[in-house]
Amino acid sequence: MGEQLSKDDVKEALKEAHKEWLDDKFAAFGRWTFWALVAMLFGALIHFVVWLKNPGFPNAESVFKNRIESIK
Repeated sequence: MGEQLSKDDVKEALKEAHKEWLDDKFAAFGRWTFWALVAMLFGALIHFVVWLKNPGFPNAESVFKNRIESIK
């Protein structure tokens, strides 16, 4: 039917398949890392915009104080 592969041929084929599999995994990791960085930058941008509108934003006390003053 077909000729038998030598041990070296099988070994090389397995090495190549393993290398391709790892390359795919590293490529997928790179995509996930890129989108995670984009999400973090987007969050930082939103935080900065909110801080510009309310300079005491990270301090919860200032946020509640502004809301209470607006109710009065």
